[in-house]
Amino acid sequence: MGIEIVYKVKSDCSNHVRYVLSRLPKYEYTKRGDYIEGTDGTFYDCYIYNRLGGAFGGKKFTIKLKTGDIVNCDGHWFSGGHGNVKVPLVNVGIGTVDELKRCYVFQSAYVDPWKLKCLPGFDSNFSYEYNDFEKVIKYDRLMKERIKADKDKKVLIKEIQKKHKVLNYILDQYNKKLKLK
Repeated sequence: MGIEIVYKVKSDCSNHVRYVLSRLPKYEYTKRGDYIEGTDGTFYDCYIYNRLGGAFGGKKFTIKLKTGDIVNCDGHWFSGGHGNVKVPLVNVGIGTVDELKRCYVFQSAYVDPWKLKCLPGFDSNFSYEYNDFEKVIKYDRLMKERIKADKDKKVLIKEIQKKHKVLNYILDQYNKKLKLK
């Protein structure tokens, strides 16, 4: 299934646009020397090795290459080298609704602007201001939780009413037996 743009989220203070996607890109990585390039054809994720400093605060991570080889990255790998890509790229923010509900932070991504315009939903009118979209998705979660709680209450009430009918029937039968004696 391809990626679709679900919403556009505009920044309050800049021209930077963030895109809420149907799913995140699944990158296929290749390595050339001290440079790793990942792409799904539209989005790019690149790393460059630089011995001059530590990157990612010492975080260790692995990247699986298209060939099946694993690159163990630690210490000196930086997100960068996007200028090595053969097409012009622009930096955007991306995320999915589910991820943004958990933590309202868009991740950085580089994208081929021509291919971005070809994604389904690019011309959609579903756009929000940054702070407004956060309220929309949080309100959506709260409404779903409230609806679920209301449904749970209704189910519980029906179960109690059903048991109440059974108890009333038993009491009626008991009272009838007492009257016969």
